Amino acid sequence: MTGSGITMTPDKRNGFKDMDLAPVLMAIICGFLAAFIVVAKPILAPAVVAGFLVLVFSARYAEIPLAFFVFSFAIPAQKTLAGLPLNMADGMIVLWGAAWPLLMISRGRDIKIPFIIWAALPLLIAATLSLFVAVNPGGALKQVIRLVEWFVILPVLMMSLRPDKAFWERVSLLFLVVPSFFALDGVVEYLNHGNSITKMLHIPVPIPDEHKSQIRHTFDVSGRAGSAFGGAQGLAMYLAVMMSVVISVILFPARPVFRKLGIAALLLCAAGMFFTKSRGGLLGTLVMLTVLILTRAPKLGLTIIITGILAVGGGVFFLLLVYGWDGTVAGLIPGRPEAVLDRLIIWTRAIKVFTDHPLFGVGFGGFHDEVYRTGGIALNVGLGYESLHCHNTYLEVLTGTGLVGFLSYLTFLAACMTKLVSLWVNRKGLPSDGFILAAIAAQGAYMMFGMVDMLFLQNMHFMLLTILTLGFMAGQREPEPVKETTP
Repeated sequence: MTGSGITMTPDKRNGFKDMDLAPVLMAIICGFLAAFIVVAKPILAPAVVAGFLVLVFSARYAEIPLAFFVFSFAIPAQKTLAGLPLNMADGMIVLWGAAWPLLMISRGRDIKIPFIIWAALPLLIAATLSLFVAVNPGGALKQVIRLVEWFVILPVLMMSLRPDKAFWERVSLLFLVVPSFFALDGVVEYLNHGNSITKMLHIPVPIPDEHKSQIRHTFDVSGRAGSAFGGAQGLAMYLAVMMSVVISVILFPARPVFRKLGIAALLLCAAGMFFTKSRGGLLGTLVMLTVLILTRAPKLGLTIIITGILAVGGGVFFLLLVYGWDGTVAGLIPGRPEAVLDRLIIWTRAIKVFTDHPLFGVGFGGFHDEVYRTGGIALNVGLGYESLHCHNTYLEVLTGTGLVGFLSYLTFLAACMTKLVSLWVNRKGLPSDGFILAAIAAQGAYMMFGMVDMLFLQNMHFMLLTILTLGFMAGQREPEPVKETTP
């Protein structure tokens, strides 16, 4: 084990007897209440925030708003306020922001600019510059506001967390419980013929107005589990990223009992992933596991990668000579090849938009407006209404902010991964090291999903930035002094 070399006294405690569960249980209960009120009645959000502020201040646990926030990842249903789309995660940001000064004062925390802000600063500047050439300035401004919320406000709010041993115990339990619930929700949805737990609790899914034709991957159309996301792909992406934390907690449990809970949570998440029947989700999970193994056990990881390359090569050889593959994408993809073919059509159009606006793009999120401004697009599966994105996060950044923003985005991803790998190499030998590992694996899954979907429409960035920040916090945490025991 690398790091400080301090020998820690083994912790033989097993169970919850000496653990303060009050803030975790309180956060779970209040998180559900917040979900109902903020999503169903946004006008009541200020009253909710004021009430929770008293709760947070009296409890003086920053883990409470963090718990609300982690619950919000899987509830992306939106309401519009003054033209700006808001969801439960935004409401939790408001709550946390109101409590932040009191939490900082009560803990005597210093204010330092988090690493994530420095890493994302070039992208934020590029997105702001794209406003001056945006096809839809109002829409681009909304996206820039969201970028600031994700990459600036959230890391600042997380400064109020106190990363001591008790914190890592609570946050480990939180990340075991929350994804398990939404995975179970997907399982119930599938086995109960679309009647999920969240549906019975009247938590809405994010779908367009009923009078608009739409592509929906919920159970009533495709028989695939989607939980509160309303779509199988959203649930699959969520579970793949969250499983990186679950597995890391199993490998580095803050308490022995967490390993048992983690195994149960992993089984639930795997079952939820199975019922999404998502090819992208499966691929994202495989990438996440490969990155995790490559980081944890480099030799084994390299063996897996080499085996995978040989398997792909052998598969292509088999398809060409035995299966009689004609070389087309439609002949290769089983089930719904039109979904893949439509992505190829969209990607070709995205490259055309980029070549027409190479430097600063058409404004963040402006691909949709540029396509319909220049004649629309013909797809195999008609949308029925004007809703379109690149189905690729990298192309969305490229078309929206041009080459300047695209290179800034890649720089952000590279900076975060490099920093995390450095923290992992110099880890402290603590259970919280698992969150460094989780952050590396989560970013790997995110980068894969970015190739097949547009993540700036999801709560994926909230989830990614939270896990990344926890990884940075874990890497910077110093071992707590060993308490001397009286013989």
